[in-house]
Amino acid sequence: MERKLADEERILSSLNFDQRPVRHDAITVASAQTFEWILSRDASGHDNDPHSFIKWLESGEGIYWVSGKPGSGKSTLMKFIIGHPHTTTYLSTWSGSTHMVLASHFFWSAGSPIQRSREGLLRTLLYDILAQIPGLIPTVCNKRWAEVESRRLIRTSWSLEELQTSLRTLAAQKTFPVRFCFFIDGLDEFAGDSFDICQTLVDLCTSKYIKMCISSRPWDVFESYLGNMPEKKMYIHDLTKGDIRSYVKSELRIYSSSLSSVSAAEDDRLAALINEITNRAQGVFLWVFLVTRLLREGFKNNDSLANLQGRLDSIPTDLEQFFKLVLESVEPVYREKQAGTLQIALTARGSLRSEIYSFCDLEYVKESYALDHAVRVLNKDEHSRLYGSLPKRLNARCKGLLEIRNGNVEFLHRTVRDFLRTGEMTEFLSRRTNPNFNANLSILRAHIAWLKSSQFAGDYRYVGQEGSLSFISRLGQMLDYAHAADMQDEQCQKLTHKLLDDLEVSIQLMVLRRQILPARMDQENPDNSNMTTGVVALFRQALIEKDLAQYISTKISDDPFYFDEIETDPLVV
Repeated sequence: MERKLADEERILSSLNFDQRPVRHDAITVASAQTFEWILSRDASGHDNDPHSFIKWLESGEGIYWVSGKPGSGKSTLMKFIIGHPHTTTYLSTWSGSTHMVLASHFFWSAGSPIQRSREGLLRTLLYDILAQIPGLIPTVCNKRWAEVESRRLIRTSWSLEELQTSLRTLAAQKTFPVRFCFFIDGLDEFAGDSFDICQTLVDLCTSKYIKMCISSRPWDVFESYLGNMPEKKMYIHDLTKGDIRSYVKSELRIYSSSLSSVSAAEDDRLAALINEITNRAQGVFLWVFLVTRLLREGFKNNDSLANLQGRLDSIPTDLEQFFKLVLESVEPVYREKQAGTLQIALTARGSLRSEIYSFCDLEYVKESYALDHAVRVLNKDEHSRLYGSLPKRLNARCKGLLEIRNGNVEFLHRTVRDFLRTGEMTEFLSRRTNPNFNANLSILRAHIAWLKSSQFAGDYRYVGQEGSLSFISRLGQMLDYAHAADMQDEQCQKLTHKLLDDLEVSIQLMVLRRQILPARMDQENPDNSNMTTGVVALFRQALIEKDLAQYISTKISDDPFYFDEIETDPLVV
């Protein structure tokens, strides 16, 4: 039995990936008393949702499509549905005496490549399913299970074909005592062919044991594939007026509670303000969130209701115009840092840790800070001075368009990122930054400074301290930015090469100073010289894997034996 459990865990671990829960965890939790209508019934037992979502959960089949305008709260609604106990209650009516499995995936265009890919979707669904019913593993993953049982070398990676075959096997079963309901959010954030992914999902739903709830923006391709049955779709922006009104009332209650007494006229004017916000929102929760946040600034200044009305009148209903207004409201002294910070966020391959942004700010004081930064773990006071004020600094220059969530800096919403990627805003940000500014180079500098300040324990190849990224994973991330910077002009290449030279020396020092530690100390080699050689070999191997051709060419020119310690021929680059 223990061996079987261990084998199951090995397969589950190979499906899992660090970024799998990140998007779900980052989505805002629904405000109190919002979205309750979708899973509630009135006193007579009738659904409060006119689009019969409960009926679909209890007895429906195929795909139910949740669509809506950008910023209308689709992801928040999906998170609400998945986490609500009524959802599993209604689905149990559909599954009857058979086991019911709920699995979910949240696409994220601003995340890492796997978070917006077909691979990420399939691995997430398979992991969710098999973690709940590991007894399905021998059937759904039969070839891999045979490898595990025979104790052959276990592959940790999954090909796209193997993942698709496993899900098709699941869908093709005729006698499974299990039913599956998948919740897939943000299909419009999928990085591949929209028609192809739609067809894949539709094909899976041909099984009577599988159904799905999918959310996306109302693109034509999704209208064609998912929106042809009115009883199995909803446009969320048409259904949330009551939720928006409740949210605005809750936020503006701060104003009325701050007054010792409220006259009938003031009460009427406050009600009119709430109505106007609700009507102008047109179902876009993001706009409401931004508006009420600006009005709260008026509360702090003891604005009258007339002044609050004036603030509201100055706010455009169009989100992009609103974002532009927010950016223009930043004090001139912060505008260069605003533009640089936003360009870093746009260039990032997924969300960057807040530590990276803290180090990036040092560039405005001294460009060579990363080269000068000592190889030494920061003490508590240094850590506090460097990182502690970042939330205030971000807010001063970005006015809430960037937020810190779970230690990562992220855009307030995907619509902010989309807006900043337009040609007009690309030019806007470029005008405000130094002509020599390069976001990839800035991120590389920050990564190197952060690495020098870090401690890695356990096996440096795989496990970082306290569950953080391993040394080799961190190294791989920074070399992605080095590759991009190495493809720029000659000056940028020179700076990149200088940073990489410093990085190689620094990681050797980190080993000698016990900032990179093995799982067990080598008693015959207490100075860790073997480990130093191994880490340097990993660094040089990574240069080849990340295709840093310009740098590799320079190193070979300077030292023909530079790559002798590794197996891969650098000339293949």
